[in-house]
Amino acid sequence: MHLRKILPLMAVAALALGACSGSSNDEGTDSTTEVETEEGVVTGDGQDDELPDSQVIESRDDLVDTSEGRVISVDEVGTDTLRVEYELGDPACFGAQVSAVETDDSVEVSVNVGTLPDVDAEDCEVSVGFYFTDIDLEAPLGSRTPRAAELTEPNG
Repeated sequence: MHLRKILPLMAVAALALGACSGSSNDEGTDSTTEVETEEGVVTGDGQDDELPDSQVIESRDDLVDTSEGRVISVDEVGTDTLRVEYELGDPACFGAQVSAVETDDSVEVSVNVGTLPDVDAEDCEVSVGFYFTDIDLEAPLGSRTPRAAELTEPNG
């Protein structure tokens, strides 16, 4: 099964997972980051929460059969570091390339997902999860607005 056939299945599973998840900020702090996405504005809590190592994926530039991924949220976890959340299949088979384009007013974040080198996607389990990659900015975020890059490929 090719990645282009797997991704729509992963998206359906992710939507089902997303409908069941939620988050809250019990500390009463007001440190939120709003991210513009195709679905509207997504707000992160700005907390540098500990994540299981299995959910933190390093950005890669050696992926095969890539396609655009959907940014779920972006949190500022340092003055010049953003944590990007996105959907991805089994990380034993798939990876992500996360990048940012910085301007004076905004930081546009994009994710491309693809098959790891030397992996046959047909042998991979069809599953989806939410994963994170931290990216370093060239300059502190400051008053700039982080936003998800618009998807150019048709969805589904």
